[in-house]
Amino acid sequence: LGIILSSDEKNFITVLREGFYESLYMGKMVFRSLRMLISGEVGVENLSGPVGVIGVMNESISLGINNFLFIVAFIAINIGIMNLLPLPALDGGRIVFVLFELIFRRNIPRDKEGMIHAAGMIILFGIMLFATWNDIVRMFSGQ
Repeated sequence: LGIILSSDEKNFITVLREGFYESLYMGKMVFRSLRMLISGEVGVENLSGPVGVIGVMNESISLGINNFLFIVAFIAINIGIMNLLPLPALDGGRIVFVLFELIFRRNIPRDKEGMIHAAGMIILFGIMLFATWNDIVRMFSGQ
């Protein structure tokens, strides 16, 4: 992945720098995966929910602490990026509303915004249930 530092190169600055570059790499992986999902290059049957994530974490710990920590960092960055997507019910959706109000100098009625976020939450829960269903099917089919 990134540059592996030899023991004599490790200091606060180099570790911070390499951590930054590894985080950028993981962020690129998240965006690449999202693009592949949207373009249809990867099917929705590959979506994974909490059950699949736990399975991957369990598998990674058996491969060593470094693999496990990489997966934990990747999940954290993935959640952060996904949360900033401009979709209702996510922080990115809220940012869109705030920007709209700043640009057009008009307040959106809170009840209308709340209904939009509620609809977005229902859709997100549906996606999460679908992804969890995929995980369960994969688990019982032995994939």
